[in-house]
Amino acid sequence: MENLEFLSSTGVSLFFFLISLAVIILLAIFSLKKMDRIRILEKEVRRLENNLREMDEQAKLIVKTDLELSRVQEELDKRVSGLLALQRLSQSLSSTLEEENLFLAIREDLISGLGFSSCLIVLKKEDSLVAPVSIGVNDEFKKMMVSQEGVDFLRFLVGKKVISHKDISPEFEYLSQKISFKSFLASSIQSKDNPLGFLILGNTFQEEISGGALEIAEIFSSQLAQSLENIRLFEEVFRSRQELEERVKERTNSLQEALEKIKKISRLKSEFVSAVSHEFRTPLTSIKGYASLLVQEKFGKIPAEVRLRLERINQQADTLVNMINELLDIARIESGRSKIEIQKIELSEMIKRIADYFYPQLKGKNLQLILTLSSLFVEADKSLLERVFINLLSNAIKFTPQGKKIEIKCEKKDNYVEVSVRDEGIGIPQEDLENIFKEFYKIDNPLQKEVKGTGLGLSLVRNIIKAHRGEIWVESKAGEGSKFIFTLPLAQESKI
Repeated sequence: MENLEFLSSTGVSLFFFLISLAVIILLAIFSLKKMDRIRILEKEVRRLENNLREMDEQAKLIVKTDLELSRVQEELDKRVSGLLALQRLSQSLSSTLEEENLFLAIREDLISGLGFSSCLIVLKKEDSLVAPVSIGVNDEFKKMMVSQEGVDFLRFLVGKKVISHKDISPEFEYLSQKISFKSFLASSIQSKDNPLGFLILGNTFQEEISGGALEIAEIFSSQLAQSLENIRLFEEVFRSRQELEERVKERTNSLQEALEKIKKISRLKSEFVSAVSHEFRTPLTSIKGYASLLVQEKFGKIPAEVRLRLERINQQADTLVNMINELLDIARIESGRSKIEIQKIELSEMIKRIADYFYPQLKGKNLQLILTLSSLFVEADKSLLERVFINLLSNAIKFTPQGKKIEIKCEKKDNYVEVSVRDEGIGIPQEDLENIFKEFYKIDNPLQKEVKGTGLGLSLVRNIIKAHRGEIWVESKAGEGSKFIFTLPLAQESKI
């Protein structure tokens, strides 16, 4: 029994021991797992702390970057705003050629758009300075800048780029005390090497000047100089134009007066020539008539020597009659009193008929006449046009040596006929060409003087051609012959 009790008590004790041991082991195992979990948690905490520190640094960097970007964006916005304002201002400056309107275009809102609160523009005017633009500038500083201080300041700025208040020379430091703004930029307004004045742009709300502001001030100053130069050039051109117009007007009036005098003289000359010619014609007709009767021995026999003298008188009378007729024709055409009877004329037939008329003279000098003609029609006065061909061919025969050639050519050129009479005669010196169609003009040449003439034939030819809306000119060189060319409008049917 005692053994059983002993065994029973021993078993219980062992059981409790085992249970205690199991509890201890379980507690040990639990403690070990808890320690592992603690270590894991601690490790995780450290990792989280590191991540938080990194995130904090990144957050700080992001904030810093964002602030920097905001600052850069703000600076860019200011520059863009300034450039847009500068563009509007430049358009306003370049759109006017009047100085008053130029300065009216520089408004306070545009200066503010450039990034400044104040603007002073000082310009040279003769021997003084003026300030046509003054925005946000006190009167004391303005008065100082248009006095000797302004002259000295302009001299200091010439040749320099835009300067800020920090770059100002010590001798002008007193300006800072007179200026009501914290910072400013100054630049000379210069056209090439000519200083026109200076520009001051100021700020009352910030002390620092950005690089963009320097660029804007430089562009503004350059644009001002260009606009002022354009205005100056325009004023010079306008003034020169007015002076030129006045001179032209005066000259035109003088020429008009001279033209009226010339017209009056020409009219008087024509009237005089006409009157004198008519007065000469009557006695000449009588002289020629009596000379002809004497030559025909109507009043009895006359000696041979007297007959020769009378024949010469008759020839000279014919020459004078021809001269008078030419003078009368010229006077009538110039005065517009000549009645031109227009009819349709076939030129080749007229030229051939006149060529036949001169056959004896051509044969007498052994001259070859070449006709290169086209069948063309013009509308002209028949008798006047015949005078043209007679005078031109007569001159060609007179001044062409024996055995040479004369050519008359007639051809179509666009809507007109071109006729030329070319000879192989003595030619015309270059200096005489421009005067050859003037009345009574004769070339100072011994060979020319041998040929008698009135000096009226070519003048008459020119007047007839011009009366028919044509042109006439001559091509010639001394010793190489002459070529007289004239044009006449084609008759209507010939133009098709």
